[in-house]
Amino acid sequence: MLMATLLARMPDLRCHAQVLHAPDENRYCGECGHPVRWPCQVYQIAAEAEHLQNALGHRHHYTRPLIEAHHGQHGQRGLHGRHA
Repeated sequence: MLMATLLARMPDLRCHAQVLHAPDENRYCGECGHPVRWPCQVYQIAAEAEHLQNALGHRHHYTRPLIEAHHGQHGQRGLHGRHA
C-alpha cells in the first residue's frame, strides 16, 4: 500500500509502469518476461495507485502516444531488452 500511495503522487511514472508492464500475447508481463504471469506485482501496484488517484479526483491517463514513444526508443523491446 505504501508503494501505491507513493506512486499515486507520480502519475507519469505510474502510467509508464502500466504501459511497460502490459501483458504480451501469452499473458506474461511484457517487461518482466517469462515466467512472470500478468498482472505482475509492478502492474498491480500501479493499478492500485491509479485507483487511489481516481478516488482523489486526480485523473492522468496515457494511451497510444506513450506506447509508441516507448517502442520508438527501444525498438519494440522493453528497457531490459525483453519484448514489450
